[in-house]
Amino acid sequence: MDSLPSEAYSGPKFLYISEFCERYRCSRSTFYRLSKSGAITIIKRGRSSLISMEQAEVWAATLPSLRG
Repeated sequence: MDSLPSEAYSGPKFLYISEFCERYRCSRSTFYRLSKSGAITIIKRGRSSLISMEQAEVWAATLPSLRG
């Protein structure tokens, strides 16, 4: 069995809504508001709702940073 280089797989490409909310510490209501406003796009795969990891990171980069 050949192993892939470590850079070939760098983690999940998609997040479930619950994973997104946990990672970015927001409620499901907030997530759905973001989706409705167009800030985040939901991708349906069967019955699952997914968010592109790339899109989530782009959205997170637009948030103001806390400095203190």
